[in-house]
Amino acid sequence: FGWYKKNLYPKADEHRFRFQCFKSAWMSQVFHKGLSFPTVYDKLTSAQLVNNKDVGWTLGALIYKTRFLPLRDIERHKE
Repeated sequence: FGWYKKNLYPKADEHRFRFQCFKSAWMSQVFHKGLSFPTVYDKLTSAQLVNNKDVGWTLGALIYKTRFLPLRDIERHKE
């Protein structure tokens, strides 16, 4: 990991770099392959809180995507 070896981020350790690298690749796949987000999407905005609860990217994406589902579909999947 070049950034780590060059000490460009002195407060981050090697484990964090490895985790962030994996996490960014995983998020890219979830957004583009799993949720069919376009690779260029200039209308995307992020939020740290939803209903005063801290959310991460994946939870935020799921909330965004499921807002189009009819409630009866969600109830059906519970069974």
